[in-house]
Amino acid sequence: SFHSAIAFGGTTLVNTYSPQSFYLNKFNSSGAIQWAKQFEVFGSSFAPVIAQKNDFIFIAGVYYDTIRFNPTSFLSSPANYSIFLAKFDLNGTLVWAKNYLGTGSTKQCHGIAINSLNQICLTGRFKGVLNFDSHILTSSTANSAFLVKTDFNGNVIWAVNSTGTAPTPSSRAWGISFDQDNNELITGYLLQDISFGATSFTNTGATGLSSYWAKFDSSGVCNWIKGVTGPSAFSPSYSIVSDSSNNVYV
Repeated sequence: SFHSAIAFGGTTLVNTYSPQSFYLNKFNSSGAIQWAKQFEVFGSSFAPVIAQKNDFIFIAGVYYDTIRFNPTSFLSSPANYSIFLAKFDLNGTLVWAKNYLGTGSTKQCHGIAINSLNQICLTGRFKGVLNFDSHILTSSTANSAFLVKTDFNGNVIWAVNSTGTAPTPSSRAWGISFDQDNNELITGYLLQDISFGATSFTNTGATGLSSYWAKFDSSGVCNWIKGVTGPSAFSPSYSIVSDSSNNVYV
């Protein structure tokens, strides 16, 4: 995202109507700019994440107030920050944009990945209530991690969030990927303990935020959670991948 103006080679984007915008650019194989798209935010936003599948571009992020994708396509979130997911063709033309609303001032989208079945997963954190279509997530903690899966058109299939039992539980989900069986792998950090459904992990020796990583099946059930143990003032984890044998790397 940017304020005022930003230039890519000979292409300049200028905020004409709003204080902040984010951009989507295409470069050729030599790094030369092909086109630059600007999406103005009448309020504030956090830098989106991006993925590509089957010659479509997907971006997801968080914003407050209104996003203007083109002169006739807007998303609005007048009361609180909301998460959005948008799909574009390879010319940067908007195909659709989805709004996931809720209450509470804290929402962030940190990761996006698309599996071989053309299903999209997003990770992030929130506090309060977060509505993914009819799937309503609730967090009474300082922060809860979330994982949501949609189809290729942004329709939500399922959504889950973390809980905790520490005096002030807090967790975030950052990195996301899929293994060879399309199971979801996420990583992030927690304060003392984290649970997804009946599966839990506790770092009893931690004095601060420490990293964790977890595996979910295709239905959103958590298979296991692992993490750092022992004292840690701050040891976040941001990325996770797997190999052809489904070994996991963090």
